[in-house]
Amino acid sequence: MQELILNVFPWETRAYVFESGVLENVFVEWSDEANISGDIYEGRVDSISSSLGAAFLNIGIHKKAFLKLSDAPQALRTDRRDRNFEKSLIRVGDRIPVQVLSDVSDMKSLRVTQEISLVGRYLVFRPSENIELFSAKSRNYNSSLQIREKIKNCEFSDAGFILRSASDGTRPHLLSKEAVILLETWEKIALKRKKSNFPGLLKKNISLPIRTIRDFMKAGNSKIWVNDAKTFSSLKRFLAERVPDQINCLKLSPSNISHTKHKINDILSSAIDSRIELTSGGQIVIEKTEAMTTIDVNSRSSAVHEDPELVAFSVNLEASAEIIKQLRLKNIGGLIAIDFINMKEIKHRKAIRNLFEIEKNKDRKIGIISELSDLGLLALSRRHTSRIQGSNFFEPCEICSGTGKTKTSKAICFEIFGEIVGNQSFFKEKVCIVYASSLLSKILNKELNSIVVEFFLSLDITIEIKEDPSFKNDGYEIVALTLNRIGGR
Repeated sequence: MQELILNVFPWETRAYVFESGVLENVFVEWSDEANISGDIYEGRVDSISSSLGAAFLNIGIHKKAFLKLSDAPQALRTDRRDRNFEKSLIRVGDRIPVQVLSDVSDMKSLRVTQEISLVGRYLVFRPSENIELFSAKSRNYNSSLQIREKIKNCEFSDAGFILRSASDGTRPHLLSKEAVILLETWEKIALKRKKSNFPGLLKKNISLPIRTIRDFMKAGNSKIWVNDAKTFSSLKRFLAERVPDQINCLKLSPSNISHTKHKINDILSSAIDSRIELTSGGQIVIEKTEAMTTIDVNSRSSAVHEDPELVAFSVNLEASAEIIKQLRLKNIGGLIAIDFINMKEIKHRKAIRNLFEIEKNKDRKIGIISELSDLGLLALSRRHTSRIQGSNFFEPCEICSGTGKTKTSKAICFEIFGEIVGNQSFFKEKVCIVYASSLLSKILNKELNSIVVEFFLSLDITIEIKEDPSFKNDGYEIVALTLNRIGGR
């Protein structure tokens, strides 16, 4: 049984997808941090970088939009008097409709594309490059024909459609109805574009609750819980229009249903944790670096008396299923390198890789998957469309800056001594006062033994340690008796 739980509050919206009681996907949007992935904008080319092979667009918001020129072989401009329009290249000042591909918070520019898609439950509509208003004739259809034949015969001649997996077994009239809805949506966008003379929003993406139902609801096997009456009404309209057979699956809950039916906070905490324990006794460790995400698979307490090859295969098999789940839950993107336990058998390595190939058919964000090497390394790419899920709930430690490590007090103590020696010409014949935190001052007094004192006296430098509770554990300041500051942190 599948459960979709939608919690909508003034400050945030959360969507949970459960399969047989197991959390498979979670999405969080905060009201003060609008997600603009999927939004369609009218952009104006402000600059072109030949070295980057990209154009930077003004789309009417605070961030510039980054358009790879390889994604835009032909420019879409409003000036149609140019007979060589289709062959022309993008130029500064051109007006181009674009769609936001990624809204990753740490990117300086938004990634956009000219290959605009309007996504329905059954179909993906891809407009033609020449933006024209669709005539009434293009929306006429014969309901007795199969939708596949209509697309093949170009009945909707100005557009292209891609069938989604949800279309399998769906009645043709629902597919035809959705095709018309998508066409009319594009018609409105094209009309708005012709009327506007400045960069700005053309079409806002649908809300998170509707996207969740559109993309994850299974036919005839789902329960949908929502806590907000207004959202309930919008979801009911969507189901009546697109999936009328499942309108009774939608239930209005007066409370926060996720906390009454599931221990959602405990589940989320384990999902966000970088270390995940496996039932086999193994463990996976997920670490985000500047260039990629690394995932290490460890056997740990797995049975050592058994065949090492079978143990490795068993742990790797369980780890693969968990890694696939974690990629979705954490919304991990970019380059992902997985270090599995070494396996000698080729058939075992192929079995592990096949799991990721199967997942690729389900997760459209997954791109290239490498072979599993003799050393147990497997690399894959996954499209980065939004921030990693954990960044919604955690932020880097202000002391360690997210590294998980800080300098020892002893190392900082010797760093201070080295700094004084390095500036001995300034401190010579003066009293050098070190203001430090309570913890650090104790270490400094301990390390300032008679040998160290004699060394500094040989340099005509006198050192005094003074405790300053306002400093953090690793904080200090070095001051000469004349109060001229020489350094600190």
